[in-house]
Amino acid sequence: MGQRISKFRRRPKKKVKNKICDECHKPTMISYWNWCQNCNASHFRNNFSNWSSGNSSLDQLIQESQLQAECSEQIIEWIPFEKFKDIKFVAQGGLGEVYYAIWEDGQIYNWDSKQNDWRRRGEHAVALKKLKKTECTSDEFLNELKSLHSITRLKVSFEVAHCFGISRDPKTKEFIIVMSFAENGGLRNYLRNHHLNIDWPTRVNFLLKILQGLEVIHNAGLMHGDFHSGNILMGKRYPMISDFGLSRLMNNGQNGRESLNIDRRSSSGDSVNRNSSGDSVNRSNSGDSVNSNHEYIYGVVPYIAPEVLNGGSYTSASDIYSFGMIMYELLTLKQPFHDTPHSLSLISSIISNDLRPSLTNVRHPKCWITLMKQCWDPDPAKRPTCNELKAILDKWYALTCTNIIGDRVDLETIRDFRDAENARTVMMNANDDGMFETGEFNRHKDAVYTSRLIPTMALVQNLENKMKREEVEDYINSQYNLTNSSQTVNTKSKLKIQYEQWKLGLMSKE
Repeated sequence: MGQRISKFRRRPKKKVKNKICDECHKPTMISYWNWCQNCNASHFRNNFSNWSSGNSSLDQLIQESQLQAECSEQIIEWIPFEKFKDIKFVAQGGLGEVYYAIWEDGQIYNWDSKQNDWRRRGEHAVALKKLKKTECTSDEFLNELKSLHSITRLKVSFEVAHCFGISRDPKTKEFIIVMSFAENGGLRNYLRNHHLNIDWPTRVNFLLKILQGLEVIHNAGLMHGDFHSGNILMGKRYPMISDFGLSRLMNNGQNGRESLNIDRRSSSGDSVNRNSSGDSVNRSNSGDSVNSNHEYIYGVVPYIAPEVLNGGSYTSASDIYSFGMIMYELLTLKQPFHDTPHSLSLISSIISNDLRPSLTNVRHPKCWITLMKQCWDPDPAKRPTCNELKAILDKWYALTCTNIIGDRVDLETIRDFRDAENARTVMMNANDDGMFETGEFNRHKDAVYTSRLIPTMALVQNLENKMKREEVEDYINSQYNLTNSSQTVNTKSKLKIQYEQWKLGLMSKE
């Protein structure tokens, strides 16, 4: 086999000269569109009186993004709803509805001093993410905007879905996040529709892009909090991460599950301990017990880390566990636990028995499987970090996509991926696509891959103080629709009454 052996070489960086602003005649920020922050901030400020979202907190967030923008990609605009056309429903998500639309004006590029107006991209496709029950802005809505803005302030990343601005439905009064449109839909659907073309170099490339997006999120001091393949969109060429509805600033130790408590009573969240470098420390403590008392979480059961299912605090290591499940999906082209009901029994087994998705008849690539299992480790402190993962995936990309090799370990890794590619080809030819003819891989009717409220073991322990274990399981499975139980309506009502009586008794003692 002819192989090209070479070393990584860094090209010398070209010196880029700052351009001169046409208005103030001072050096501008280094960018493609000759962005002058001072002049453009002044243009934005002069226009503040001409628009309002109807919410002062939201107005302030939009204005700050415009005044602080160092390039056009960091801008959040208030976009009148009438600027959209050809609006079409796309999907129902966990937090709201997603629509396709054409934005007539398009994204701002720069200020045109001759026309005395903004130079814009022109009409282009966007995604309208309408959040439920946001007639008055909620914490979740504002937190997602802050998360997106924090990321673009740190780095403009094509691996993270871009937020162009905010709008509002004039009929429902619900706020809308205007984001980049994914031409190829979500990763989950893409894998199902293009499985014949997804070879191993492509999978490595996709995995690296997903990790780069997660790295940007973590470097911004954020956690995703609801990381699964349904929240990964496919652009023209690469995946990009979306939906930061439950992201929280790690520095503040906030937890996205608290505001979703079913009885709407606030609960105190545990802060994430951090060292002087900003990295989270003592991560294993978050999964050792349920003393943090998070009774409810929001997400998709198979992608939620065991310490979080156990009621512990969410950390960046919890995102890494979810990343391991995305690795499984790219490895097998199947969703984790697709043939298992996502019930309280599964949650308990993930925590107590370290249950993970089946790897029956999956042997290659060995290096992929090994790394995936490290991400699945029950101890958050033993999971790799984004930086550690990136070093490995960069090497895999070089070996599988560029044929750059250097040592014996590289040859073994190349052989590993080559064997996996050969096995994929043989399987496709032998089965004639037969393994994909059964819909979504014989998915169990109680396997749910849309984000929803999920009870934790903290709630189970609290309920067991007043109810029998089997009653607790029946109550949780029925009230949270974890299973399509055959219980009668009277039985469900009885369990609900028991729980409400217990809750009222608990509240009266506080």
